[in-house]
Amino acid sequence: MRTHLRIIARAGRGKAQTICVKVAYLVLKEKVREQSIVMCVFAAKVKKEMEELVTEFLCGNSQIGMLTFHG
Repeated sequence: MRTHLRIIARAGRGKAQTICVKVAYLVLKEKVREQSIVMCVFAAKVKKEMEELVTEFLCGNSQIGMLTFHG
């Protein structure tokens, strides 16, 4: 978890969840400030899904910046 991740997988294989777990790990275990993390995704649907996952992993409280490339 201390290195960069390269995630290659087909649709529906857990890429979004893997990224959200990495973010939660950085915040909870490595004490990275939430305000220093920005997550950028391609689609609004994925943005909503990842916001929900990160909030769940951070016990209902998240200040992670989340945006889409087009937003």
